[in-house]
Parts: sequence; structure tokens; C-alpha cells
Amino acid sequence: MSNVEFQPEKLRLSDLTGIPSVDSPTVQLNNSNHDALRRYRPLYIAAERGDWESAKELFDKDPESLTALITAERDTALLIAVDRKHWRFAENLIKLMPGEALQLQETEYGNTALHIAAREGKKEIAEAIVNKNPNATQIRNKQDEVPLATATLSVSRGQKDIIEYLCNVTRDEESSPFSGPDGASLLCDVIKANFYGIGLFIFKRYPKVIIEKTKNLKMWPLEAIANRPFSFKSGSKLNFWQHNIYTYMSTPSCYRGMGDIENPSECPKVDREIFAKFFTSILNYLIPRVPSIKELYAQKLVHEEAATLVKDMIAQLEKLTTKTEALSFFENSYALKTAIKDGTTEIVEECLRVFPDLVWIETNNQTLIHIAIEERNETIVKLICETSDEDDKNELLSRGDTHGNGVLHFAAKLASSTQLNLVSGAALQMQREMQFFKGMEKMVGRTNRLVRNKDGNTAQFMFTKEHDKLRKDGEEWMKGTSSHCMVVAALIATVVFAAAFTVPGGSFSDGNDSKKGIPIFLHKTSFMVFAIADALALFSSVTSILMFLAILTSRYVCSF
Repeated sequence: MSNVEFQPEKLRLSDLTGIPSVDSPTVQLNNSNHDALRRYRPLYIAAERGDWESAKELFDKDPESLTALITAERDTALLIAVDRKHWRFAENLIKLMPGEALQLQETEYGNTALHIAAREGKKEIAEAIVNKNPNATQIRNKQDEVPLATATLSVSRGQKDIIEYLCNVTRDEESSPFSGPDGASLLCDVIKANFYGIGLFIFKRYPKVIIEKTKNLKMWPLEAIANRPFSFKSGSKLNFWQHNIYTYMSTPSCYRGMGDIENPSECPKVDREIFAKFFTSILNYLIPRVPSIKELYAQKLVHEEAATLVKDMIAQLEKLTTKTEALSFFENSYALKTAIKDGTTEIVEECLRVFPDLVWIETNNQTLIHIAIEERNETIVKLICETSDEDDKNELLSRGDTHGNGVLHFAAKLASSTQLNLVSGAALQMQREMQFFKGMEKMVGRTNRLVRNKDGNTAQFMFTKEHDKLRKDGEEWMKGTSSHCMVVAALIATVVFAAAFTVPGGSFSDGNDSKKGIPIFLHKTSFMVFAIADALALFSSVTSILMFLAILTSRYVCSF
């Protein structure tokens, strides 16, 4: 433990124990305290080293040392042992200690032994403490955190078990960690750890947390989950074989406490065709045995739990708010905008399904369709248009912002570097930008294509201006690539042209022979294959040279 100066505060420990609490004014660093520290020096050394045998002898001689404050920082032997990760020592000591003494808190951060066990992910120690003193789950440290909150803030792969355990034993009583800003912070921390199954458990326990903000960051839980696009299928990049395996893989259709990755065969099956059922049964056999498939199964489980949590959150928001309040919630929240920017279609689709009028809300003077177009997200643009009827769709596509910019003006803006880098090469990036602009141009009416903004600029003019540098970079890229490729094509043409006159095996050279100059292997099948291949190579290389020459001499302009 760190050395800190003692600052006496109010009494916290029960008087029934007869032991001063860590904040008790009865503990003073006077001569008698120094004598006590010297008295417990052997116990301190044993706890530091995890030497249970030596400590047990000291406890047998002096039972009061079980709960004694043995350091200047007022640590007990248990607090020292758990802080040093001597778990066997701590487990044996908990069995001997009175239950009330397990509420003792260390000086610097006010953590109990349960806080430290929760931070380190030691479920066995936590169970031993809670079994002796169930009230230990409700004690808050100096950061106003119960042990469950400490566990969620120290997440790792091994923390899931202890978080699940503490969720079940922590009581939902006055000053509950599941309600208000505490509950929002708890749910957001679980979401950040990708423990969506636990998040579902917490949300079902206190669903009103959807309209609460966290204590420090002032964030709604829906915003926290919107910040994690990789937790949804739309944010995962699966290759061909992963996509097919993912499709036929069966996972729990509803939350049952936690996902069973080791026994996927227990999950309910979807009624499918015979081949699909056969393929699914094979996958269920392979999931626990093949690491890559097991990882893909865990990924799909996270995707479905996250999607279920979003669905439940939005459904609860519909119950707790009126239509006007819900629209105001999304106007003041960046959850929907973040989902559109990251392409998280699951969140956008569920929001629009429950609240169709969201297509009209504006954030930073932009409607949802403006944001989707600016982010080059064709899927969400299509989703927004499908949510609206024909009249609303036409109005959406013709509506401008306060600067007079319509949807085409937003499509004319240069995409972000993240979107541009999805394809390599400036020329291909320029091609993709033009294709998107042309696609949006077809969606809007003819009367809206030449609309000018307040600066007097049409969308076509903005596109040319915004993409001027990209066009020049594309021109240089195309010319450089064409030049290099033409050199290679010319080299190939030279080689194959020469090969046509120096055939394999040579020709008859006898001056008196009527076969003079005729290839020796003329009637061989292999020779005919060589001749055809050589002719095709020569034709292809010459064609390539002409094509690259045309690219080098062409003009690079944006045509509309």
C-alpha cells in the first residue's frame, strides 16, 4: 500500500466488532501506534510474502491480529494479501475473520478487499467475502464505486465471470448502483467491455437507465453502443468463407444469462432446408474444436446480443417518452449521427422502424439523409428513402440546409479520407466519387439538379471545385501507371515477336532440301500450341500498348 498521511474522518465500522474503522478518529499515529506497528511487523512480512504457515502461527498466538491495523496506512493483513495477489493466503484468512471486519477499507482509495478482488477478477475470493458478509457488495470507495463498478472499470477477458457474479449478488436498494447516473455508468462500462449479455441483464433489471446519463462523460447508453460499430455485423469485415459459415451458424435466439460458446449444440435451431440443417450440425460439432470457427461463433454471439440490446433500448425509449420527447432525445444525442457515420445499419434501421419521423430531425443543420450522403453510405441513404413514402421521399431529397445546400451539394463534397481510402489509387477514388454523384443525381428530380445554394453555386460546380486536386492526383496516377505498364507491354511484344522467328527446334537448313526453312516441329501438337500462344501474346501486348498510349494522350476532365 502507498504511504499516505492519516486524516481522521467519521466512524464507518460497526461498533460490534470492537475494531476501529480505517477512518476512525480513535486511531492516532502516536507512540502506542508505533509500538503496535513493531508488534505486527512479522505479520506484515508474512502477508507481503504470502507465507500462510507463518501467519497462521501468529494468528493462533494473537487472535486480535486477524483484524488488526498493521501498517501506518491502516491496512489489515487481508488488504495487504489481496493487494499483493496472494490469493491462497487471502482465502484462508477470510475463513478465520469475522464478517464485519471484511468491510474495512484501505486509506488511499477506500477500497475493501472485495473492491480489490473485483478489480483483479478473482471470483473465488469475492464469493468467500460475500458469503460471510453480503453487505460488502454495497460499500462504496472514495470514488463512490461499489465493487461491481470497480470490476466493470477494470475489464479484461477474465473479468466477465466476476461481473456476472457481482451483478447477481449486488442489491438494488436505496442508492442503487443500477439506477440513475450510476446505472448508466455501469451499463456503459459493460458495453465498452463488449459484455452485451451482461448489459442485457442490467438493462432488463433497470430499463429506465436508457434515459439516464453517465456521471462523468454525460453519455447516454445508446450513445455508448453507437460508438462500437464493430460489435455489429454491419461493422465486421468477413471474407467469403467466413460469411458463409456465419450465415449457417446458430446462436441463442434470446438472452439466457450468458452465451454458451462451449456448447453451441444446446442453442435453439432455426428450421431450415435439409442442407442448411446438415451444415449447421457440422458447425455445431466444429465450434468447440476449431479455434477460428469458435472465434467466429463468439463474434456472431456478440453481434446478436448487441442488436438485441439496441432493440430493447429503443423499445423502452418508446414506452418512457412521448413522440416529441423521443425526437428531442435524438436531436440532443449523437447516437443516430454516429451510427450513420459508422454505417451501423442495425441501429439506424431500428430507430427508423420505431420512430419514422426521425427522418425529419436535424443535427448541426443537417438531416439524416444529408449526413448519410456526406458519409457516402449508400445503404443508409436507401434505408431512409424506403422508410418514407413517395411524397416524403421527394421532399427529403429536395430539402436544403440554411445555406441552401441540397442533397446534390452534399454529394458534391469531397468524401472523407476514411471513405476515399476504401479503394486504392486516386483515379479509382475519383471514379467512385463520380459514380456516387451520378447515382444521387438520378434520385433527385430534374428541377433540383441545377439548384444554386446561397453562394450561387450549383452541385456540378461544387463537385468540380471540391475534386480538383483529386482529379489532378488521379491524372498523375493514371499517367504514371500507364507509362510503366506500357514499358512492360512493349518488352513483352519485343520478346514474342522475336520468338515468332526463332521457333523451338529450329528449321531445316539443307540448301538442296525442299523443306528448307520449314520448322522441324511444324506438325507437332506442342508446336501449334506454341504458335497460337505466341500470336495471342503478340496481339494482346500490342493492344495493351495502344490502350496505354490512348490513356497517356487523353484529357482528364469531370464531365456531367
